[in-house]
Amino acid sequence: MVSMTLQRRMITAAVLVVGVAGTACGSGKSEEAPSISTSPSSSPTLANSGYEPFTPQIDPCSLIRPEELVRQGLAPLTGTAEQDNSGMQTCRYQDVAHSFVATVTLFNHRGLADSYRDLKLRTIESEGVRVLVLTDEAAKCGADLVDSASVVQFDFEPTAEAVAAAALPPTQTWCDLSAPTIVEAGKRLGWAKPK
Repeated sequence: MVSMTLQRRMITAAVLVVGVAGTACGSGKSEEAPSISTSPSSSPTLANSGYEPFTPQIDPCSLIRPEELVRQGLAPLTGTAEQDNSGMQTCRYQDVAHSFVATVTLFNHRGLADSYRDLKLRTIESEGVRVLVLTDEAAKCGADLVDSASVVQFDFEPTAEAVAAAALPPTQTWCDLSAPTIVEAGKRLGWAKPK
């Protein structure tokens, strides 16, 4: 089974390739395709892919507090921050069994920000924060906060035990349960818009 974070990175790469190919095909100019880094010490990334440092400068692990995830039945947790060579900053939350149950990824990319606005399945708005839901299942949630070119991705993949303990009604998804946590992260970023 492919993790949701890996699936989202593959979608991101596909959107970038299609966008670059569309730009090259429609411009009437011959442009080189983006080069792929094949350095064994790093994962493949697209050179000149449009990524820029996330602003404002922030620790991705500061956006979700472990006690907020405990309310979802995900406990105890530790968050570990990392940054890849494209400039993406990530915080991965693990439980005591070393299962990754939540991931927060920060990056700036104008084209992807626009694409995520278009790809959303639905929107949850609360306390002035707009959450774009991209994966909406009873035991999985992929949602984004987008502000201009800044993107914060939230991927929640709870354990089977956490899903059973949550006992969500059939009409509710894991994104419904996770929305208050995502909204708090948006408020910490200062992205809540007054009504």
